[in-house]
Amino acid sequence: MKFNIDVLFLDKNMVVIKKIEGLEKGKVAYVKDASFVIEAGAGRFSGIETGSHIAYNL
Repeated sequence: MKFNIDVLFLDKNMVVIKKIEGLEKGKVAYVKDASFVIEAGAGRFSGIETGSHIAYNL
């Protein structure tokens, strides 16, 4: 990646178990118990906290 990102790690129920803000370019993050990962540009997940439930529509 060429820029910093925010990363959400979610469990199987789509609950945020870890949030990393501003992960530097070239760095890798891993959470053993995560079932899903969502990435976005740095600053995009500022209103989301650990324990939040993420909903989506297909």
